Amino acid sequence: MGLFNFVKEAGEKLWDTVTGNASAEDQGAKLKEHLDKSGLPGTDKVNVQVIDGKAVVTGDAVSQELKEKILVAVGNVAGISGVEAEVEHSDLSSATPGAADVFVMAKDIADSASVPAEQLVVISNIIDINELEAKLRAYFEAHSII
Repeated sequence: MGLFNFVKEAGEKLWDTVTGNASAEDQGAKLKEHLDKSGLPGTDKVNVQVIDGKAVVTGDAVSQELKEKILVAVGNVAGISGVEAEVEHSDLSSATPGAADVFVMAKDIADSASVPAEQLVVISNIIDINELEAKLRAYFEAHSII
């Protein structure tokens, strides 16, 4: 958990609710809506509450970088004086057999993972959607999922 301070009067002026008399629930909902519209991936996995002008962000983020971007996006709103982070992120060390049914990894890191081969889909080019689709289809067919 961490607390990040922001200038309360600075930032994007989205609404009057944060500085007005709106309920904390409404303030949190407005911030969550703003976050969802930001274009950042994974915002559906976090929740936002506002308590005394401070936003509390909870949930999961894909990476440390995304976590930081989410906190900045929430903090850069007029009326928010700080952001308390209770957001976790995943990395290679959290890729353990019970964490998911299937893992998709780039070839260069797959050897370092502690995931059984039967749960692993290895791709050579992480931006090649055709390779990803082909490998996933083969995995799902081999495991009688499709």
